[in-house]
Amino acid sequence: RGPDVWLLQADVHALPFSVDSASGGVGAFDLVVCHNSFPHFVDRPAALGELARTLVAEGELLILHDLSRARVNAIHGGAGGPIKDHLLPAGEETQMLLMEAGFAEVWVEDGEEGYRAGGRRPAG
Repeated sequence: RGPDVWLLQADVHALPFSVDSASGGVGAFDLVVCHNSFPHFVDRPAALGELARTLVAEGELLILHDLSRARVNAIHGGAGGPIKDHLLPAGEETQMLLMEAGFAEVWVEDGEEGYRAGGRRPAG
């Protein structure tokens, strides 16, 4: 919502952003937000690795859902079809996925008001 904002549709498993090897393989973004999309990532470790790759050192990833994990999973499970198995993982699993993708300062909030998780790409 601004003059310098781009909208890009891309596969999170293979993002179309190059990384400057002269900068030690650091990406270009200070912040990546996954809003109401995390359950739909087919290969979460690969997706989180790609998101980490696009972040600058100390860049932050936020995973945000407007509903609790229980509500998201009930909606998806009840919908059937292609999204019936697109479920939000328990907080411990998300925390482990983030740490395995190389994120530090990892946190997860799984509450009635929503599901939120995040972490930082470490410096160097």
